[in-house]
Amino acid sequence: MALDWISNRSEQTRGLSGGALSAAVALDESNPYYNYRLRRHSAQGDVVEEPGLLWFTSPYVKQRSGLGTHIAAEMGDGVAGYTDVLMILSVDDYQRAVSRDGEPWLRAASRVLREEFTSLCQRENLKQVHENRNLGFRIICDGSPDMGSQLLGLERGEFVTGLLPNLYTGPVRGSEPVIAVHLNLPGAWEGYQEVGHLYNDQLLFTLGSHWLDNFSHPYLREAALYRLQQYPNGSFVHIINPDLQDRYQVSSTNQGGA
Repeated sequence: MALDWISNRSEQTRGLSGGALSAAVALDESNPYYNYRLRRHSAQGDVVEEPGLLWFTSPYVKQRSGLGTHIAAEMGDGVAGYTDVLMILSVDDYQRAVSRDGEPWLRAASRVLREEFTSLCQRENLKQVHENRNLGFRIICDGSPDMGSQLLGLERGEFVTGLLPNLYTGPVRGSEPVIAVHLNLPGAWEGYQEVGHLYNDQLLFTLGSHWLDNFSHPYLREAALYRLQQYPNGSFVHIINPDLQDRYQVSSTNQGGA
């Protein structure tokens, strides 16, 4: 059996976020695959006025959380197990952020966080799997359609960070699609339809029913049900969610092509 190295590394650090076990976010109690990769934080200040508070929520080490502590807790073997970062802001903060004049706040905040990440990588010798990609950010609003309208109830100053191996904000210079994913979903459509691509600088592509999956459809019934994982050497492995392997399996058929 192929080793699911992304899952194994994450399992070792469940619940870590500045030492606060309660910071883990329960999106789906029945299938916790994404819960282990999300952390909830509360800033001591206005994150819209000071986006640096998304990195460290407090100037006091013992009181701080934020993306910086989340990344530090997940450094593992010194190679980042993600290419992009998810940030969920409260409705209040998000609406104030996007209504500001001047440079778009989402772009400015991403720049601040990327600079902090670069400094951490240099200081701690943390490496990215694909050097052609700068760390990307997907910043969304709590309860928005981007979340399938799921509401976490974040208050002003609260936010969620996600280090998800399948999050991919899109191709950059040097990115190339290497695998097209086709899906036959009886009851939804007939035959195989293309539902996405895995790129050469993408770690993981998931199929499932969750809004965090790369392709999501309610007929799939489970979060991250199927994973197409790409290793740093360019090889691939097909994985059924380990929690569901007693109910599903991967099989192959010859369709007359590669």
